[in-house]
Parts: sequence; structure tokens; C-alpha cells
Amino acid sequence: MRYTQTAEAVAAAAAAAQLQKIKTVAAAEAEAAAAAAAAAAAATATAAAEAAAPPPKAETTPTITTTTTTTTTPASSSSSAAPSAAASAASAAAASAAAAGGGGWGRCDIMQQQQQQQQEEQEEETPQQQQQQQQQQQQQQQQQQQQQHQHQQDCQQV
Repeated sequence: MRYTQTAEAVAAAAAAAQLQKIKTVAAAEAEAAAAAAAAAAAATATAAAEAAAPPPKAETTPTITTTTTTTTTPASSSSSAAPSAAASAASAAAASAAAAGGGGWGRCDIMQQQQQQQQEEQEEETPQQQQQQQQQQQQQQQQQQQQQHQHQQDCQQV
């Protein structure tokens, strides 16, 4: 009888140990499933953030320079349009070179050249054209500030 009780106790202990092992495995599997779900959610969130993020600066810089270098000149002063167009082309070329990562042009050099070009163009414009140019400059400055802020954030992330 004693032997039977001992055997039953051993069997009960073995069953309890087996049950505990099953619970441990189930808990580990549940944790692994939760970790996999969290990783999938993080990957989805990252993909969504990347899709919503603005395009890289190399794509945005030329667009901004083309919008800020457009000028309107009266028909009577067609001789002054050539220098303005040349300055616009030089500015756009410098911006494209900077966007491509070459040419030795820095962001500050491009901004300084654009400001100099705009000052030269303003000397030849009517008051209405000057007002339009000022509005364009304000928009350009806002865009440049946004780009600089984004650039600083990108540099800090690296």
C-alpha cells in the first residue's frame, strides 16, 4: 500500500511537472507571438512614416530654385532679361550640382547667390514686380528654413 501511495505521489509530481512545463512553453510561445506582432506593428509604422516623409533633399532643392528664379520683365526691357536668365541658369546649375553632391557648392553659397541675383533683379523691376518678388522671397525663405530645420534633424539622427 505504501508503495502504491509513493507511486501515485511520484506520478502526481510528474504530472504537475509536465503541466508546469506545458504552461511555461505556452507562455514562451505567447510572448514570442506578442513580440512578433509588436515587430510587425513597428515595421508597418516605420513603412507608413517613410511613405509619409518628404522626399530627400536632392529631389526638393532643384524644385525650390526653379520656383524662386522665375522673373517677369516688361517687354520694353528685353535687353535686361538676358543677364537675369543667365543668373537664373547659374543659380539652377549650382543648386543641381549641390543636390548631386558635387561642384563644391554649399547650401550657404547657393542661398547667397540667390539673394544676390534677386537684388540685381529688383533694381530693374517695377513696384508691382518688386512686391511679387518679395512674396516669392518670403516663400523661399520659409521653404529654406524648413529645409534647414529638416537638414539639422537629419544630421542629428546620423
